[in-house]
Amino acid sequence: MVVAGFDDAETMKAWSFSNGAEFPGARGSLAWSAEAGRDRPGCLALGYDFSGGGNYVSATWNLPRPVAAAGLSLWLKKPAGHGVTIRATDATGQTHQKTTHYAYPDWQRLEVDLTRFTSHWGGADDGKVHPPIRSVGVLVENSTDPRQGTLLIDDVSLTARPAGRAGVLTSTYTVAEFTSETGRREYALDDRRSRSQLMGGVTLLGEPDAMRLVLDSDGSGHAVHAEFASHFQTFFNRIGALGPAGRQVIDVPLGDLKGWRHAGMENDGKVRYPLRLTRIWLEPKPDGPRTGTLRLHRLEADIHFAAKNAVQLRPDIREAGGDVAFLLDLQNIRAHAVKGRLVCEYRNLARRLDIKTVEVELPGGGATLRREFTFPRGDHHMVEAVFHWLDPELPIAPVSIGTSAPPPDPGSPRLEPESLMGCGLYLYRWNGNPAARENMARVASLAQRAGVKWTREEFQWSATEPRPGEFRFDFYDQVVEIAHAHGISVYGLLCYWAPWAKQNTPEGIDQYCNWVRRVVRRYKDRIHHWEIWNEPNIFFWSGPKELYATLLDRAYEAVKAEDPTAAVLGCSTSGIDVKFIEMVMARGGRFDALTIHPYRGQMEELRYIDELRAARQLVGGREVWLTEIGFPSHLPTGWSERRQAALAARTYLASVASGAIRSVSWYDFRNDGPDPYENEQNFGLVRHDFRPKPAYRALATVCRTLGGMGVKEQIDVGPGAYAFRFSDGRRDVIAACAPEDGRLLAFETDADVALADGFDQPIRPLRDQARHTLTLDSGFPVYAAGPSGFAFKPVEPRYGLRVSSSSVRAGDRLEVTIWATANVQEWEVPYGWPAPEGSSLKTEPGAATWLLNVPADAAAGRYDAQAILKTDPPLRLPVSIRVTPAVIRF
Repeated sequence: MVVAGFDDAETMKAWSFSNGAEFPGARGSLAWSAEAGRDRPGCLALGYDFSGGGNYVSATWNLPRPVAAAGLSLWLKKPAGHGVTIRATDATGQTHQKTTHYAYPDWQRLEVDLTRFTSHWGGADDGKVHPPIRSVGVLVENSTDPRQGTLLIDDVSLTARPAGRAGVLTSTYTVAEFTSETGRREYALDDRRSRSQLMGGVTLLGEPDAMRLVLDSDGSGHAVHAEFASHFQTFFNRIGALGPAGRQVIDVPLGDLKGWRHAGMENDGKVRYPLRLTRIWLEPKPDGPRTGTLRLHRLEADIHFAAKNAVQLRPDIREAGGDVAFLLDLQNIRAHAVKGRLVCEYRNLARRLDIKTVEVELPGGGATLRREFTFPRGDHHMVEAVFHWLDPELPIAPVSIGTSAPPPDPGSPRLEPESLMGCGLYLYRWNGNPAARENMARVASLAQRAGVKWTREEFQWSATEPRPGEFRFDFYDQVVEIAHAHGISVYGLLCYWAPWAKQNTPEGIDQYCNWVRRVVRRYKDRIHHWEIWNEPNIFFWSGPKELYATLLDRAYEAVKAEDPTAAVLGCSTSGIDVKFIEMVMARGGRFDALTIHPYRGQMEELRYIDELRAARQLVGGREVWLTEIGFPSHLPTGWSERRQAALAARTYLASVASGAIRSVSWYDFRNDGPDPYENEQNFGLVRHDFRPKPAYRALATVCRTLGGMGVKEQIDVGPGAYAFRFSDGRRDVIAACAPEDGRLLAFETDADVALADGFDQPIRPLRDQARHTLTLDSGFPVYAAGPSGFAFKPVEPRYGLRVSSSSVRAGDRLEVTIWATANVQEWEVPYGWPAPEGSSLKTEPGAATWLLNVPADAAAGRYDAQAILKTDPPLRLPVSIRVTPAVIRF
């Protein structure tokens, strides 16, 4: 173990400060504090100041000699929820890093696994840590407010064993049984061709160390191959051969798939979980028969996984008539059976509607058990079920699933190209589907009902010119026809290289531009915006980055030659890649509008608005199109469907409020697949089979409410919330939101305003003459619509709630102070928490303090509670509580 104590200022000599000069604007300092240590005087104080911009500041421990360390332990104390990034530089000079976010304001212990990171650069640049470690760094990320503060660092130590692995379990479980007629998998080889696709694929839980295929062999001796899908790449390898006829077991080591071949867009050989077994196929034995068959019986896997995922909860929904059936598959992947309690909470946006509990015994080994709960939808625009599994051994994180009701009218079929409201319908993906026209019409109809007015459609070079000079546009004619029939304008994405083209060469660029001209020529009466390539700043572009500037410039000429009035959309960057955009402009890449994909791990709207405005300034005031952004709702680490819905609404609201965006499009409208574990399959607003998720109605509400409007002003509604006024000249809408923690909104107006929540559910406010008071639920906008210029004066609410701390540990006791002229009618607290205790403490006139006990077994995470007052209508006072683990391991 190598330890860095901070008993005196001499310890500073091994540490250095950086303000992240590659992202100008940040300021800060690194000093020794004689008073502020964790358990004794002395620690490091890393000051940060992001008021001028920048991305991070850092403190780096420059080790006197390299250390063969696999784990890092340290204590931090920070005043806000800024992300903390850990860096390590290995023996090759390669730098690795990963980030964690938490809000606990006191001293917090972190244990970091130095063998596993999320990003890397320099040195070997292969994503693998090559010991020994030369240095480690602690960064404060510019990711939230306040912009200024100090991070305290104490008791830093390096260990030979990986830290952050506590709470990891191992198990062997059955992934799939192939014994029934419907589940049987047979793979037949005939003239070197194989029926080899696993229908839908099979996702392996956790991180698999090995798998076993139990099969029947035909004795042919043919080689057996397998393929796994990871993120934007596949791994494939020979895993064995068919032995003597009869039952056979093939053991397959997995781990990090060293020795497996890989291909695909990322193509870096780095495994990104979950792994999905997508294909098994036979390769004929050179001197054997030309045919062969194997029959799969069972697939097993040896895995390691976080203890909190020992019971997999996979929810689903089935709707019939006026009822919603919430389904839950439970899968205990430990070896032994366990008895526990299953709780189902029914909720709408505002309230818990009902609760059901049932005792369940779960078998071990991965067998799946299904339970069903039925709830009448009623007039709820959104309803969800939150499932809690109360395990006798381990805290298991709850899961949720929801559904939303489409707006009652079908929306306008009129094209409105002036609208900002788009979404990636990606109708082109139905190419080759026997029911393509029917399914495209179904997608477009749902989008029309939601108020979507633009779609980004990928015109694939290989699909439209499969061989040089042979053009096929019939299917794309249908795409455009169906979109336009539903009032949705199309902008075309022109990509990628055709297989026959001379890729990444001047001749290949000529070939591409010839194809571009043919596409624009055919559609210039229907499509007037063309985007040149997708995310060329990352792996979607295979050539030198500078070559993209040349392609963009030449494509600009090609588009304008066919349609001088068309707009060329350029850069199309993953994120807002300022350096790439500047390089393209410096090298003469011409474009009429900038396109960006500002994906992010969290949404801070006011900061996001600043980024969009800066992007427009970067390109000299040209239009900016946001052609991709989204948040996936996959298990177990994605955003919940409720949270995804809030983020969808806030993304569109903030984009319009920026005044810098010409168009915004969510990625994407429909889930790419049914797998609940893969993030790429869960960005959609509707499910793979078109059932609306909560995000669908949230998007429909913001599109139909703000469609055709422009931002007029920002309105100060106090800390923790924001509001903007939008107008179309005839009517105004004020949209207000509390992004993270719910609160009250009070305002005065004499106008007759219509109030609706984030799912377009009408709101009845608490009225006192001209004063209106209502609840802003965490993360969801509220919309107030009225005549043009109507008065809206925010005022201080007469009711309120505060807690002694919003971030606590399990077992802590919180003081909740309420000031109101009305008494508390009831409390709604997280399931399993004791009801708050009334207190005789009077902190101020008209206020009372309640004591809220956080259960000692409460799992880490965010919990929402609310007090409901005896008013007419009842007023809700929400509070969010974040339970932080004693040790954060990552």
